[in-house]
Amino acid sequence: MFDIYDIEKIIPHSKYITMIDKIINIKKNFISGVKYVTINERFLQHHYPNQPIMPGIIQLETIAQLGSFFFA
Repeated sequence: MFDIYDIEKIIPHSKYITMIDKIINIKKNFISGVKYVTINERFLQHHYPNQPIMPGIIQLETIAQLGSFFFA
């Protein structure tokens, strides 16, 4: 529905900290998006190196960006 280029027009974060890659569903009171996570993400390299986990603060930032897109 919205790709990264559309998202960057609406929430002007730096491309290095934009956490949403795609908006797949948006309705009157609902939004869902996608963040593609690969093993090459910088935050995974030091967050439990043998069993990488996406840090909670990164998850929270992703949710906040999704919310700001929704209310923009």
